[in-house]
Amino acid sequence: MAASKTGHYLLAEGIVNPGTIDKTNQVIIPPIDLLHDLRTWILRCFQTIGIEADGVQPLNELLIQWMNTRSKLITRRPRKVHESSELKDKKRQLQTDEAEALRLLKLKLKKGHSVQDHLSKRSRDPTYNDPLLHGWGIHHLHFQAQSSEAIDKYKKPITFLLLARIDERDAYLINFVPHDDKYIWVQPELIEILHRHWPYLLRHQALQGVSSTSSSYSLESRRQIKLANCNTTIQIGDSVYGPIGGGIMRSGSNFLHVMEADKVIDTFERLQAYLEQSGYSDIISRIQASDDSPRGSIHLRFVDFDEREQPVLQEMNTGARFHFEL
Repeated sequence: MAASKTGHYLLAEGIVNPGTIDKTNQVIIPPIDLLHDLRTWILRCFQTIGIEADGVQPLNELLIQWMNTRSKLITRRPRKVHESSELKDKKRQLQTDEAEALRLLKLKLKKGHSVQDHLSKRSRDPTYNDPLLHGWGIHHLHFQAQSSEAIDKYKKPITFLLLARIDERDAYLINFVPHDDKYIWVQPELIEILHRHWPYLLRHQALQGVSSTSSSYSLESRRQIKLANCNTTIQIGDSVYGPIGGGIMRSGSNFLHVMEADKVIDTFERLQAYLEQSGYSDIISRIQASDDSPRGSIHLRFVDFDEREQPVLQEMNTGARFHFEL
């Protein structure tokens, strides 16, 4: 990277302001653009899973879409599978081949095999917001029998939706319903089952100091409220729960995703301001103390997040990485 006659440095994204020069050791640090690096990282994440995202949209929207996509997809890892008594009782109503299809889906979750074929096609659409997942934190997975006898009135195979709360280590199977049940997205019974069998999953979603609510909605009312991207509470016994999945914004986005995206961008802006105001002194001293200290210039880029979800910067000549916590 060479300096132009005007003292600017030419980076991949074009002409930018002069970098920092440590006159004592003649170390040149071209200007960094952490938000540009973040955009590049998000697009690379999308490409890794075979999804093409709109790379020119506002950064916060792109980040929200990545969080949305990541929440809809289910990572491949072994999980402990839990079944509600309601699901166990209802399984008896299935035909033999339907029960086998459900068993194979459960086995995939247990063994850590891919369940992508059981997810909605829209799960890979960054712009699609799943109201059941955003509202109640519940995934829906498709399963159907392969028998030609298991058909509906339209002569198509009957498809069921397995409703489950899934985290990194466990899969809590709540129940299953026919695919054409238009009220499944707003059935309070789903939360009642979670409350009955695994109350610890809802502990942090209980509204503190609220023991009752005067609101009572019909299923159709809840459906219309959901279609308008609004949220409702659910009362079960003495507990009142808010949006268990984070809540839906008027835009349809998950409330937690919007908050987290704002937090991430703020973190990057503060980190860049800190580095510029400090003259990169911490990084310069740490790199120069290493055996593979670069000569002349130091090139910093954001490359990833660590296990604490904090940004990691890398010096591109040496590969040295720097962890920050703001």
